Amino acid sequence: MKLRLTSIQRFSVHDGPGIRTTLFAKGCSIRCPWCANPENLSHEIQKYCTESGVWKQYGEDYSIEQVFDICMKDKNFYGADGGITASGGEALLQAKPLAELFKRLKEEQIGCCLETSLYAPEKNLELLRNYLDYIYVDMKVLDEERADDILNAPLQLYEKNLKYLFSAFPREKICIRIPLVDEMTFTEKNINVISEHLKNFQPSKCEIFSVHNLGSAKYATLNLAYHKFRKITEEELLKVKGYLQKQSGNTCFVIH
Repeated sequence: MKLRLTSIQRFSVHDGPGIRTTLFAKGCSIRCPWCANPENLSHEIQKYCTESGVWKQYGEDYSIEQVFDICMKDKNFYGADGGITASGGEALLQAKPLAELFKRLKEEQIGCCLETSLYAPEKNLELLRNYLDYIYVDMKVLDEERADDILNAPLQLYEKNLKYLFSAFPREKICIRIPLVDEMTFTEKNINVISEHLKNFQPSKCEIFSVHNLGSAKYATLNLAYHKFRKITEEELLKVKGYLQKQSGNTCFVIH
């Protein structure tokens, strides 16, 4: 059994509590126009040529043993809060090999975290249920009239998995991430729907942030069109934070 990854980032401090090793899974089930990691969209290994004429590739197959050994190198630095985070792409699409890896990591008392859009079969989330200490869940486009067109995926799947998630995991394990993208997620209607969801589910933490335009070079290597988005201002972020706190009754918001 193999894990197909584009990179393994050691000493990561932005993908969960504490010091972590982040695994970037190749392959995604949605197509966010603002994606900063286009190399993770396709599950296929993709070759590209650098400006200096050197051929490289996005994606490599790792055995569970290989990834486990890499993760174990920093075991002494993880501490009580740190550990391993599976990101992507959509890590849930590789739930079977991840479950095998996480099982071994938990036997070593290493915490496991998942970053997910929830656009994957519910059974995949069930496979990881017993191994997850923390989960980051995106809330992107929840406006039903626009979700399918923007993300190229059915909103019903997301809603079903979100309900399962909050029924199967303690809310203390769940953090909601809200990327603000002008005219995409940052619309009055979409913010209203997000506030309703936060009111209903009451996650332990919510992060709000503006998307960036740092992935343009990777789009060029893949011959993909790049969409540049306006950065949401600090004033706008604070306004959204205040509104969501007031409407949802949830005060646990952090701006990045």
